[in-house]
Amino acid sequence: MSEADFRPPRDMKDAAGRVPDGTIIGGKYEILGYVAAGGMGFIYQSRDLTTNQVVAVKLMREQLRRDQLAEKRFIREAQTVSRLDHPNTIKLLDFGANEADGLLYIAMEWLEGMDLAEILFTKGALSVLETGKVATQVAQALAEAHLKGIVHRDLKPENIFIVDDGSDVGVVKVLDFGIAKIVIGPAETQITRIGMVCGTPEFMAPEQARGEELDGRADIYALGCVIYTILANQVPFTSDNPVGIVMKHQLEPFPELPPHVPDSLKAIVAKATQKDKKDRYKSAQLMADALESFVRTHTPIKGVIEEATVVDLRISDLPGMGEDAGLLPSPSRIELNSGIESNVAVTARMAAPKHVASATSMIPQTQASKPGRTSRSKLYLLIAAIAAVISLILLLVLGLELLNKPKLEAKDETTAETVPAGPTTDEPEVVDPIVTDLGSLSIETVPAGATIIDANGLVLGTTPYEVTLDEALDEVYTFTLEGYQPVKRVIQVAPGEMKLETVALVRKDTVSCLFETVPPGATLSGEEGNELGVSPVELEVPLRSELKLIATMEGYKPLRAKLIGRDNCSMKVSLRAEE
Repeated sequence: MSEADFRPPRDMKDAAGRVPDGTIIGGKYEILGYVAAGGMGFIYQSRDLTTNQVVAVKLMREQLRRDQLAEKRFIREAQTVSRLDHPNTIKLLDFGANEADGLLYIAMEWLEGMDLAEILFTKGALSVLETGKVATQVAQALAEAHLKGIVHRDLKPENIFIVDDGSDVGVVKVLDFGIAKIVIGPAETQITRIGMVCGTPEFMAPEQARGEELDGRADIYALGCVIYTILANQVPFTSDNPVGIVMKHQLEPFPELPPHVPDSLKAIVAKATQKDKKDRYKSAQLMADALESFVRTHTPIKGVIEEATVVDLRISDLPGMGEDAGLLPSPSRIELNSGIESNVAVTARMAAPKHVASATSMIPQTQASKPGRTSRSKLYLLIAAIAAVISLILLLVLGLELLNKPKLEAKDETTAETVPAGPTTDEPEVVDPIVTDLGSLSIETVPAGATIIDANGLVLGTTPYEVTLDEALDEVYTFTLEGYQPVKRVIQVAPGEMKLETVALVRKDTVSCLFETVPPGATLSGEEGNELGVSPVELEVPLRSELKLIATMEGYKPLRAKLIGRDNCSMKVSLRAEE
C-alpha cells in the first residue's frame, strides 16, 4: 500500500486553536496532551480530576462556537453515543459546555492501541483470520446501533480502533458518530436533509452518494469496503477526485479480492457490497453471524499436536533382524502424514527407546553368539510390542484425520456447496458452517415510531424494528401510534427467510380526549342537548374539529367548554359553586 492510500490520522499539522496542556475543561478534566484533530474539534488525553481516571476529551473548535448547525451536530454525536451500550462501541462518559468559553465537549473512555488506518499504514494487510475477527466485532457494534435507529454513515479504517488487550487481534471499538443519522426520534434530530451527502467517498454506498434516504444497509456496504481494504491493502476504487470515486461505486463492478482469500469470505464481501441495497444483508446482525461462522471455520483447533517426537527405530540393531534377515530394511522409518486443518502435519517416526537402542547389550554374550529359544521368545515379544505401538499411532493419526477433515468453504450465504457424487462411505456428511436456518424480520411503519405489541400483549419495541429468527414465525402484531388507528397484521416468516414488512398507518378520524371536572360527577352534554356522559369521561372528538359541551352538576354553575380534536387534547376544569 502506498502512502497515498492511507496516512496516519494522528498528524500534528493542525496546531491552530489547540488548548495548552494543563487547561481545565468543564471544571473537571485536565488536558494532558493533544491526540488528534477532526473536522468538528480536537481530541485530548485528559485526566478526570474527580476519579483520577485517564479519559479522552473531544473539544469543539473555537471557530465553530457560533455555528448553530455545527453545535447541533456536536450535540447529536453526544446524544447518539449515549444511546449505545456495546463492548465494541466507544463509551461516552460525560457531555457539557466549558465554563470558561462555552465550547462544547464530550468525555469518552481512553483507548490504548491504534486505529485500523494506522495498522494498515505501519504493518500492512491483516491475515484472513484476523480480518474476519475484526469485521465480526464491527458488524456486532453496527447491529446494536441499527436496532436503536442509528446509522453511522462514515465507517472507515480511521473510525475502527483496535485496543491492545494481549489477544491475537484485540478489542474493536467503533468511533466517531459525528455524522451519524438517527432515523428514529423527533424531527429535530434530522439535521441533514435528503439530497445532502455526508461520508467518505472511498467507503460510500451508492445510495449514500446519490443523497437518498439511508438505513443500516449503507453501513453494511461500507463494512464490505473496509474488509476489502484490509485484505487487499488498498481501497476498492481510486480516482483523481472524489466525484470519480463515488461514480465508480455506482457504476463499476466491485473489484475481486486477492486469490488467497477463501471463497466463503469473498461471498460475504460480495453480498455486502451489492449496488442495490435490497440485495445486501438485511441486517448487520446477519452479516455478523456469517463472519462469525467464517472465523469459527478457519480457526485452528486448539491442542492439536503440531510437531511429533521423532524417534528412529533401527530394527537392524536387533539380533536376527538385520538386512540379511530379509524381514525389514534397516534402518526402518515409518512416516504418517495427516492433513489437519490449517495445514498442520503430524509426522511420526517410530524408533526404539533408549533401553532398546542396543538390544545385544541386554543379552548375555553366550546367548548373543548362539541365540536360543528363550532369546527368540523375548525378541518376538519385543517385536509384538513395537508393532502394537505402531498400530496405536496409526489409529491416533487416522482419528485426528477424521475429526479434523477440512470442511467445504461456503460459496454463498444461504446455499451449501454440492458434494460431488461418489462411492458411499461411512464418513459424516460435510455441512457448510456458514449455511444456517437463521432468518430475520425487519418491520417498518409509515410513519416510524409505532409501538409493536404481540398477541400476548407484550410490547416488543418501536419501529423500525429488526430481529433475528432461528425458526419459522407466524404471529399477529398490533401497531399503535398516537393520532393513528391501531393496525393488526399477521406476519409469517419461513425458516431462513429474510423478510421486510412495511405497515402503513392511517390517521384517526377522531382523537380521544379525557375531560375531567373538579369535583367529579358532572353531567356532560353537547350543544344540542345530547348527553355525553359523566365526568371524568373520554370523549371522541373529530380530528381538527371542535366539540362544544356543557358540564352541569347540582349546586354548581353550568360550565361551557370546548375540546379541539388534536393530540394531547385532554382538559380538566373546576366547577364554581352556586351562591
